[in-house]
Amino acid sequence: MKTKQVILITGCSKGFGLETSIVLAQKGHRVFSSMRNLKKQDKLRELSQGLPVYPLEIDVDKPSSIKKGVQYVLKQTGKIDVLINNAGLGSWGPLEEFNDQEMHHQFETNVFGLLRMTRAVLPVMRQQKQGRILNIGSLAGRIAVPGMGLYCASKYAVRALTNVLRIETQSFGIQVTVIEPGPFKTNFVENQIIPQTELKACYQTLMKKLNALNKNRFRSSATIVGLKIAEIIESSKPMKICYPVGREAHIFSLLEKILPQGFFYQRMASFFRRTAVSD
Repeated sequence: MKTKQVILITGCSKGFGLETSIVLAQKGHRVFSSMRNLKKQDKLRELSQGLPVYPLEIDVDKPSSIKKGVQYVLKQTGKIDVLINNAGLGSWGPLEEFNDQEMHHQFETNVFGLLRMTRAVLPVMRQQKQGRILNIGSLAGRIAVPGMGLYCASKYAVRALTNVLRIETQSFGIQVTVIEPGPFKTNFVENQIIPQTELKACYQTLMKKLNALNKNRFRSSATIVGLKIAEIIESSKPMKICYPVGREAHIFSLLEKILPQGFFYQRMASFFRRTAVSD
């Protein structure tokens, strides 16, 4: 799989999508880097000068935008070897605080957007009798974290969808996997869905402590994720079901295997009780 490939990535204006686009293009792959709004392509243009990176507009929340984007790639290249479903949103706040619109927005992009993109490329890959789909999940899709409930739920869904798609498409020569990064230096914290209602008194102490814990966690370079993705798609070996990326992701992946079931969540519940106050 070290031949140069046609790669379509979503969510490339920043973060993992941006860094992965540059890494893959530096290795000679033809990278179509999509984003919701092409007015945000400046950083991608700056970093990709002289590289085979082609920005295009795809809003994963809009089927017509997806169809147009996929057709453009096919018109230019005649194939799609790899789809990287990276577009997504974070969220921060107690589950009780989110309204219906905010909850819907989280799943619209992180889950339904991923499914729309996948449905759009599967006919192409079936016809090619080959293809790779890499879904960007999260450590939060393995370990549920207070204050990130909506985001965790959406990434748990990504993990489940990946497992099902892997089975349903393997007879067509299509491989599907999920990448589960821990915390990295991206715009994740600045681009989150936050409840618009005033935080209830009973959650204020908990959220204050969680904010303090998260303050210095997002320091590792997102380029690490791009390098791991390049390693995966250039390997001749079949893709694994899941790839944890980053120190914390590997640690929690190991703990999940060796600790008694429910231990982590018992600790979480204990932490919550110590920080809870009444309304």
